[in-house]
Amino acid sequence: MEDVSGEAYFPAVHAALNGATGSVAVAMFQMRLPGSATPTHPVRRLIEALADAQQRGVDVSVILDRSFQYDHEQRRRMISRVNDNAAETLQAAGIDISFASPGRLMHQKVIVVDSHTVITGSHNWTLLSMTRNQESGELIRSPEYAAVKLCQMAAISTTPPQPETPDTTTKIDLPAAFLMDPKLAPRMLTQQDVRAFDTYLLLQRYSHPQAVPPESMSKERLLKLDCARLATDLDMDTHAGATAYRRQIIKTLRKLQARYELIEVTFEYAGPATVIIRDVPGHALHIPQAYWTYGWSRTLPMPAKVAYLICLHEAVTSQGEPVWTASKKMLSEKYKIPGDTINAGLLALERLDLITITRHSHPPSQPFAMRRPNTYRLNPVIARELREAMWAALREQYTPALFDQARALADTIDRPNHYDTIEGLLRSMDQYGLPAVRDATATVAALHRSNPMRHVGYIITLAQNARPATPQASQR
Repeated sequence: MEDVSGEAYFPAVHAALNGATGSVAVAMFQMRLPGSATPTHPVRRLIEALADAQQRGVDVSVILDRSFQYDHEQRRRMISRVNDNAAETLQAAGIDISFASPGRLMHQKVIVVDSHTVITGSHNWTLLSMTRNQESGELIRSPEYAAVKLCQMAAISTTPPQPETPDTTTKIDLPAAFLMDPKLAPRMLTQQDVRAFDTYLLLQRYSHPQAVPPESMSKERLLKLDCARLATDLDMDTHAGATAYRRQIIKTLRKLQARYELIEVTFEYAGPATVIIRDVPGHALHIPQAYWTYGWSRTLPMPAKVAYLICLHEAVTSQGEPVWTASKKMLSEKYKIPGDTINAGLLALERLDLITITRHSHPPSQPFAMRRPNTYRLNPVIARELREAMWAALREQYTPALFDQARALADTIDRPNHYDTIEGLLRSMDQYGLPAVRDATATVAALHRSNPMRHVGYIITLAQNARPATPQASQR
């Protein structure tokens, strides 16, 4: 046993991670990685050590907390997001990441290296914890004790991991001017020119550097267009034959050329169309390929598609990337789109769990219009198969009948696709009974959509206050 209290913790952990040869398992309450972390930041160095271990073949797994925390400013319980940046960085390195199921605090600070060395104590992976706080830590070399700790980690209830895939890591560049020029995407939205909008985005996808030979790349990209592929990606009816869908595609391409001046196109009889995508000066936003492969390009309504591009653009230009803040009026003026239309798109994205919207209370002495603008964050894009696996796990844990009840209740607060919401409702049913949760949900659902209390955390609080926890309260 070795004392690694205070500032002795970081060098001990760093050395242990760098010396790992077989496995590293971490359960950490807080792993705070600021977006502005310098190369010498201790948390960044430890995360890089985990990534290096993974790279050299060590089996690395990390469990992080995802509990509810009370936000005094907003006066409600919210899912903790302090570990998100670290999780995304580790996930991008191929490390097995999972979050402890929200509701119960996952307060462990344990590292097990090679099933032999255990480092535990009060340290979180935060700058203050490793440089200023008075912390206690122990390094224990014992296979028997390591086995105990690994068993405890295995017993932690976690949400299914959300692995990075090529569909989420591959980004398709789209000129920001397409979104901001009132003659382009805003005009398509106003005129409901969905096919022209979808086709232009697909042309950008087809001409992505990974999809075309390097010698064909230039500011004005040339593309031999496979009309059959485009028809399939546009979800067009191909049963009527090639002539029918090709006629519609030709009409759309000519519109992109003549009305929007985004392309130049030449048609060949019974052959592929030759498309030159004109260069649009300025910076770009980046669309994950999952937007297409996971089906969002087909299922999102037009306002939600444009709102999704706005989220991507605001996130990449925000100083707080990936979190950004804006009022409806500001967004309307910036993108030349009616504020109600943008708001409808954002609400549709929130309902589908593609974004998280944080709404702020207004000061008691100030009018409602003086409240702080909403804060937005894009959520990871999840494959339909993975989401179904998450639902299946909840059904199995809580029974199909209770799961259906919880999802129906979540729908009343516009959260039918939010895992955290449905899981929180199920836990509350288990603790406080279905009637108490149903009544609490009805109270919260009656609040205006802009009310920051319209959230599962407030439902849990109301249900808890209405009925003390009793065993088997849900009467399964």
